[in-house]
Amino acid sequence: MPQTPSYYTVLSGDLVDSRKLSSDDYDNALYSLEQGLRAICERFDGDFSIYRGDAFQCILSQSPTPLLASIMLRLFLRAQVLDARISEAWGPIDNYRKDIKTATGPALLLSGTGLDNIKNMRLRLSLHQIDMSPSFVLNIRFIDNLISHTSAKQAQALYLYHWLRNNDHATIAKELETSRENATKLLNAGNYHLVDEFIAVAAKEHAYG
Repeated sequence: MPQTPSYYTVLSGDLVDSRKLSSDDYDNALYSLEQGLRAICERFDGDFSIYRGDAFQCILSQSPTPLLASIMLRLFLRAQVLDARISEAWGPIDNYRKDIKTATGPALLLSGTGLDNIKNMRLRLSLHQIDMSPSFVLNIRFIDNLISHTSAKQAQALYLYHWLRNNDHATIAKELETSRENATKLLNAGNYHLVDEFIAVAAKEHAYG
């Protein structure tokens, strides 16, 4: 009897406007992308591959709340004055291996197709055999726009807020080497409560697992 395939979160994406960077800046951008992907894979038990220059794919076996990993990766990059288009998908993978280039399954197809059709957005979500409500799809567009307009400092504060286990404002301020008051200002300017509310709605409507 064939085994039932396991479900995974897949991120497919590429850096935005990387061709406009100088050679040195491009190398630094690829280093930042690698560091961001490595952190996400460390948190959610995954593997990643960077290919065709600045394109990437990442498979996470500990599936987080929908779009949480994508949001964290974009915030990490925006803190480095970079950005990425990311198509996230959740679904089965038939033969997951550490060399993710050889894996196959609906989740990989959904993620890749989503990136091909992402158009002018920078966040996209596809769920295997699950339809999302029009209101949730609209919320994705709102959170996408919100992240696109964060400054580097705001993005850094928001990233730490979601990365740190102890994410009180004093701890974030210590990581930023600034005052607690300034850390709070950065989080508020980055609309961290709205990001939190979106993640809570995503978990309620489409919890993975």
